Amino acid sequence: MSFFDSVLVAIFCMSVVFIVLGLLWAMIRLFSIAIAAIEKRTNKASNLHT
Repeated sequence: MSFFDSVLVAIFCMSVVFIVLGLLWAMIRLFSIAIAAIEKRTNKASNLHT
């Protein structure tokens, strides 16, 4: 394998890693927003009953 091929493989692997990290970050962000919305709705409902 030539140096150029090695660099291409390294760039591909690094891009896959960063894409996966970005997807994980987006999923965690979406879940945290969803959980905050559910908690807010639950707190409103429990405050109405008290």
